[in-house]
Amino acid sequence: MKKSITLALIIGLSPFCQAQESNNDISVKFSQSFNRLNESKFGLEYRRSVSENFKVKLGTDYGKGDKSIWLGNSILFGSDSTIIYRELAAFTKSYSFYAGVDYEGIDYLSFGASLVLGTSQTLLGAYDRGARYDTEQKDWVNCIECVYDYHEAELPPVQNGSYSNWQYASAIKSTNYLFYGISLRAAIRIPIKDRFEITSGYEPSFIRSSEVNVVEYQPLEDTYSGNASAFNTFTHTATVAVRYKF
Repeated sequence: MKKSITLALIIGLSPFCQAQESNNDISVKFSQSFNRLNESKFGLEYRRSVSENFKVKLGTDYGKGDKSIWLGNSILFGSDSTIIYRELAAFTKSYSFYAGVDYEGIDYLSFGASLVLGTSQTLLGAYDRGARYDTEQKDWVNCIECVYDYHEAELPPVQNGSYSNWQYASAIKSTNYLFYGISLRAAIRIPIKDRFEITSGYEPSFIRSSEVNVVEYQPLEDTYSGNASAFNTFTHTATVAVRYKF
């Protein structure tokens, strides 16, 4: 009688036990570009097993970054007593979606590929600074008043007895892009108990970007012309993720 009850319990609980297998997982990840040190991404990824060694995946990333642009000769105005010069910086943010597959047939390793589709926006900004020659010190000193006088603009508010910003900032143009491409991944998987694991990997990506629209806020008088309407980029990225299995 006891054997019959035990056998019945095993048979009855078998479907429930199988249902508890971790066929799905979700990850929170952070990515940092190698060849674009000021560019980073945050993302979410969902995966589902389709066989013992393969998983399909869907994910989304939000990226942001900035970089200074060297123009060489960026003097806007120069005299024996005053110099006004300009530096440019590009600020980028992006949203992307990807779908792909991962292979995990080797212990503690993972290899994958994804198709990527997304949009990005690049804002080109100008930062104008000034200097005047101090005859008493016989040296050049910062001169925020000179910059605002040059642009015929009002000075910013004074904070703690000095100006909070020693530059004149203005937007030049904003460009929106549509991009698509392919991304590969090689990662190490470190399990933590039954449900969690940490992954660390390398992701090379080949991306094609096409200009959608441009909004110009002011003419760019310098020699910098910015990116072309369509261009290719090859990026190298390091990723770290925390994954939960369910």
